[in-house]
Amino acid sequence: MFGRNIRRMNSRRAFDVMFVALVLTTLSYLSVEIHYIKYRRYEPVGLQEHIPIGDSLVSMSPEVTTRSLSTDVDRKKSIFRTSGGSDIFSAMTISNETDSTVTKTISETGIAKPSSTPLGLNSSITSDAPQSKSGYFFYSTEDLFKNLTKPSGGTTLFTYIPEDEYLKSNWNNYTSSPAVKTYFNYPLLITGEDICLRDVPFLLIFIPSVVDNRERRDAIRRTWLRAAETNSWPQAHVRKKIKHIFLFGLKVDRKKEDLQILKNESILYNDIVVADFEDSYRNLTIKILVGLKWVLKFCNMAEFALKVDQDTFINVPLMVEYLLHVRWKLVTDNFVVGLRHGYDKPEVVRSGNWGVAEEEYPLPFYPRYLYGHTYAVSRGGVGVIVSAAERVRLIAPEDAFITGILTKLSGVPRLDAPCFTMCCRKIYACEVVWNRNVAVTAVDSVTLMEQLWGSVVTHTCNDTKPFN
Repeated sequence: MFGRNIRRMNSRRAFDVMFVALVLTTLSYLSVEIHYIKYRRYEPVGLQEHIPIGDSLVSMSPEVTTRSLSTDVDRKKSIFRTSGGSDIFSAMTISNETDSTVTKTISETGIAKPSSTPLGLNSSITSDAPQSKSGYFFYSTEDLFKNLTKPSGGTTLFTYIPEDEYLKSNWNNYTSSPAVKTYFNYPLLITGEDICLRDVPFLLIFIPSVVDNRERRDAIRRTWLRAAETNSWPQAHVRKKIKHIFLFGLKVDRKKEDLQILKNESILYNDIVVADFEDSYRNLTIKILVGLKWVLKFCNMAEFALKVDQDTFINVPLMVEYLLHVRWKLVTDNFVVGLRHGYDKPEVVRSGNWGVAEEEYPLPFYPRYLYGHTYAVSRGGVGVIVSAAERVRLIAPEDAFITGILTKLSGVPRLDAPCFTMCCRKIYACEVVWNRNVAVTAVDSVTLMEQLWGSVVTHTCNDTKPFN
């Protein structure tokens, strides 16, 4: 009996010792983790792969199934980098209230002061928030799209472009035909075949260019494009792989000389694709379709192809998160998204640069389409659009043809996103700095491109004075 009690006491002591050891080990582990978090710089992780922004943010369409999710968005947090951060890590709380203080400061001075808020978000920091010198801080996904330009009168981030009811009676007069064979199989004189070979990008940006615009290409390369591809964007983390190409045809009368110039440039940058067709304004449709076909052949695992004009500035971190959000909402990879053209019934012009003959396109109106400065085509949409183009006659207005006619023929949903760029108005640097738009256009000189990039780097802008 006495021996049994001794064994019980020993067993209990052993258990107590094991328990104490476990507690000490756990405390030691937590101490190491706390020390690591406090003194070691974390690599930003970006937003979650899927970005719920609340219920019913997207206008529903019967053609496409959408996903709705009731989630406390404040529980979804992200770490973004601010400029110049130190090696101490701590969190800052961002207020979700209105920006009255910030707005007042801007309206009085006309100048947006440098802000510590991520990506230029116009959010005020609460007065009791710890004023950290950290290189990173948290903010919710709700704040990410807070300033984003939305469809008028709504809270959605995009809307479906409705069916073109005005074409119902005569659309059958213009349909694709198996008899038409437009393969646009122009030989590639510089293929760029290894650009996507090693690292598959999430976003492939293709920029139509001409040989003489080397200075503009270099300005793009050394500003927003380089920051996007090297993940060195000021105050933001580009959490997806980005790659690009500049796309060319050739002038017949200087084909040999221009090709050599582009070969030399390709050796330096490895971002040139040249096809053997006559490069002209009227052939821009061919150039863009050659670009989409290049994506299918050499970069077909990219989630999106983004067509960007040379005079357009892309807010790449915001663009990536926006495209992720749209794809998540739609639960599909078959769509095209951009800013819808202003005319509700886009009329066909029969003369001038935009002129289209009746034998090329007999209808008086185009389907509703997107502005051509910037639009994104999802991976599934690229192949469908290219296939549809092989069964109709090509026409000159590239944006009307690709984002209007071809999408309608192939059943690719068209999405209207006011945060994309548009033409024919004054542009303000604050549209990028404050994350109002994913793109702005009419940046039509090297000087303006560098000035706009300077505003992004310094996180300052003037909201009363356009820069173009």
